[in-house]
Amino acid sequence: MRRGTGSCRIAVGAYHKPLLLQKTAQIAELRLKSGSSADISTAVEADFEVFSDQKDVDYKRSIAKAAVIDMLSVLAGEERDGLDVARNALEPLQLYKAADDSITPVGRPLRHAAADRHTTGEAQYVDDVKIHDLKHAALVHSTEAHARILSIDPSEALAVEGVLAYVDATDLPPGGLLRPCQQPFIHLQDNAPVFAEGVVEMVGQPIGCIVAEDVQTARRAAKLVRVEYERLPAILTMEVTAINAIPQNGGDSAQLSGRNGRKHASRDL
Repeated sequence: MRRGTGSCRIAVGAYHKPLLLQKTAQIAELRLKSGSSADISTAVEADFEVFSDQKDVDYKRSIAKAAVIDMLSVLAGEERDGLDVARNALEPLQLYKAADDSITPVGRPLRHAAADRHTTGEAQYVDDVKIHDLKHAALVHSTEAHARILSIDPSEALAVEGVLAYVDATDLPPGGLLRPCQQPFIHLQDNAPVFAEGVVEMVGQPIGCIVAEDVQTARRAAKLVRVEYERLPAILTMEVTAINAIPQNGGDSAQLSGRNGRKHASRDL
C-alpha cells in the first residue's frame, strides 16, 4: 500500500516466481478507499487462472485468498472477516555465535535448501511419489529372540483384498544374504540371511514379507501371518558362552556358531 495515494500492489510467491494479483489489488483499493463490499475471493481466483494447469493450484489459491482477506481486515481495523491479529505480538529472535565471514561460512545462520518448498507445501516426500503399477511390501518379523520355526501360515493374510503374494526363504535361492557381494576391504562381513530359515535369532528378524497393492494393506496383512515357534535356550552370560564355545582347528580361540555355522561371538579362552 502506497501512503497518500491509496494504491496498492499485491504479490504472492507461487511456483518459484512472484505473481502480481492485479485484479485483487484493484478490489483491495476499492474496499480500503470507499468501504466497498466487492468480493475479493473472485478476484483472487481470476488472478490465479494463469496457474490453472499447475499442481496443487487450488491449495495455493486458497492460501493466497485467506492471506489477502486477513491482510485487508487488519488494515481496515476489522475483526469479523479476518484473524484477530495483535500488532507487535511476535518478536523474532535467533541466537547464534558470530563468525568471521572473511574466513569461513561455518557458524552463520543458513536457511535449509528446501525451506521454501517446506513452508509452501511444495516439498515432495517418498509417500508423495506415485509410480504406475508400483507394489508394496511389508515384512513379517520374528516375535521370539531364539526359536525354531515350526510352521508358517499366511492363508489369512493372503485372503485380504489387495494382497498379491507372500514371500519367504523358500522362494529364494539357497544361501541368499543381505549383502550379495562380499567386499574384501570390509572387516566385518554381513552374512545375515534375507529371511530366517528354520531358526530365528532375534526379535524383529525378517521371516517373510507380504506384497500388496498399497502399503497400508501390506502392513495390515503382515500382522495376520501366523508363525508357530519352539523356543530355544538363550545365551545371556559370558560363562554360558564359554561352555558352548566350539574350538576351531584345535587352537586357543573359540567361536560360538549358530545356524549354518554363522559366527556370533569370538573370544580367547
